[in-house]
Amino acid sequence: QPIPTYGNQEITEFARVFTGLWFGGQPWGSGGWSDDDSTVPMQMWAEKHDFGAKTLLKGFTIPARAPTVDNAMRDVEDALRCLFEHPNTAPFISRQLIQFLVTSNPSKEYVGRVAAKFANNGAGKRGDLAAVVKAILLDDEARDARYAAWDTSYGRLKEPVHRAMALARLGHLERHTNLLWWTWGEWNAAAFQEPGYSPSVFNFYRPSYQPPGLLTANGLVGPAFQITDSYSCISLPNKLWEIADQGFVYTYEFPPDYTELINIADNNDSLIDQVNLLFCAGTMTAATRDILLNALNQIPAYDRLMRVRLAVYLGATCPEGAVQR
Repeated sequence: QPIPTYGNQEITEFARVFTGLWFGGQPWGSGGWSDDDSTVPMQMWAEKHDFGAKTLLKGFTIPARAPTVDNAMRDVEDALRCLFEHPNTAPFISRQLIQFLVTSNPSKEYVGRVAAKFANNGAGKRGDLAAVVKAILLDDEARDARYAAWDTSYGRLKEPVHRAMALARLGHLERHTNLLWWTWGEWNAAAFQEPGYSPSVFNFYRPSYQPPGLLTANGLVGPAFQITDSYSCISLPNKLWEIADQGFVYTYEFPPDYTELINIADNNDSLIDQVNLLFCAGTMTAATRDILLNALNQIPAYDRLMRVRLAVYLGATCPEGAVQR
């Protein structure tokens, strides 16, 4: 239930816990400008830490301690334990993991089953994420195709980066030993999402976001729709075409390899079948299939590579390819 369990007082107390931390290996107040600064553990400065007693959630209290680095880190460890053991943590994390991996609107029973595995992995251990992810992906609501068939609220809009990675895998970009994907913010400007560039600690969108229209009218959420608007609906497909056509390009070039699809490009039906499997999990409707077939039929038979590029692009951008069900 959406019942508030903390307020500004608790936030202030937690903020006191994390005083004294700075970029590791840097003088206090310096550094933080390079990626390397964020790849090493933060460093605790005892003279900058608040060692007074702190009251956190549900009366959990951290006592006043002598001003040492070890005691400052004990404060941090105790605060994390307070959060880790809080009864809301299991359902909170479980629901968001389900939203990212399976469906945006999981049933309370699904969340409950996964939360129970977070609380106890079966061997008395709490917070075993391997067991949690296994429970998410092997649950009936994730594996039984009947949920997608009868539950119209089932599924999730695929995030832009996930769609880019699907294209990269299909084009076997991993064969490039020096593979790089960095565009000085161009991808982020088009997709409103880029690894490592979340605009806040709350990620690129809220897990409870409700877009205007049918989802909100039916009391449902659509998290990834928060970064989907009239601009990104055009700019993102344009970037997906760039990847389908050229691979990852910027000041570097990592072209795709479509050999496997080119070998069947003489048969548009077979090509669409493969694209349907790879991008749509076989869920492409007859109407979408007809649109793709009509588009491919307009490409000359001798230009098999263009047929493949167009099929891959349309598979990644059609409704069934953009939504995971």
